[in-house]
Amino acid sequence: MNTMSSRISIIQIAIYLLMMPAFANANDLDNNSLNDLGLFKQGIQLSADGKWANAEAIFRGIAERNPRWPEAKNNLAVALYNSGKIELSHKAFDDAVTSLPSFKTAQINRQRLYDYSATLAYNKAIGNNKNPDTPKLELLNDVEDISSIIAKSKPEIDDENIDKNDLVFDQVKDSLIKWSESWSNSDVEQYLSAYSDEFVPTGKIKDYTHWKKQRSAKLRNGKIDRVSLKSIQVFVDDSKQQALAEFIQDYKANNYQDKVLKQIRLAYKNDRWLIISEQVLREIK
Repeated sequence: MNTMSSRISIIQIAIYLLMMPAFANANDLDNNSLNDLGLFKQGIQLSADGKWANAEAIFRGIAERNPRWPEAKNNLAVALYNSGKIELSHKAFDDAVTSLPSFKTAQINRQRLYDYSATLAYNKAIGNNKNPDTPKLELLNDVEDISSIIAKSKPEIDDENIDKNDLVFDQVKDSLIKWSESWSNSDVEQYLSAYSDEFVPTGKIKDYTHWKKQRSAKLRNGKIDRVSLKSIQVFVDDSKQQALAEFIQDYKANNYQDKVLKQIRLAYKNDRWLIISEQVLREIK
């Protein structure tokens, strides 16, 4: 480690320790969380002053101690981005979104960063030296509903509730696996049955009926060698009627193949989990 890097690291640690209030009880989650709220405000001020490296250290510590706080992870990702650490920023936004799938700000920030990175790569590929405008990523100034976040962070003691959650997760995963298998086997009827009639296509075709006809024709005429899913993560809302899944999709057909990070939203209808939206978040190389 060079002298400058050592000096910066020491300064970051010193600032972090000076700003962190002493914890009265290391096992007292409520007090610790309230202390972290104070640190969160310090991180916001450091960001406003353009001290992104120091803000990064603050938000990283908060995120590690409070893995269910998407606000800290979102701000960590923004700090990483403004420090020039683009790849780490991508990963932090992924983590922020999966901490709480309904957290829109992190999703919007992540999509802006993906679009920016994709445009940079495209321009480089075609020899265009003009770079796109850098995206404006939004910091979050407050942690929403701290009481509920603290409650969700505590160890669960309701065994019956845990069993129900596990059952829902398994049901969603099973539905996704059957969907991928029907796709691999070109089983048109089974494949389309995985989708809700409220499904909204994200491509050029926006009409569901037209989309069904196109997909039916493609599955019947195409030869698909493999559609496999890996690293499936499932997040279910409190009502147990909506779910979000993210996974790596490995696709191979004829002379084409790709690997992508995909996000699918599902709704529980007529005793089944049905797809209501799907989108590719980014390519994986």
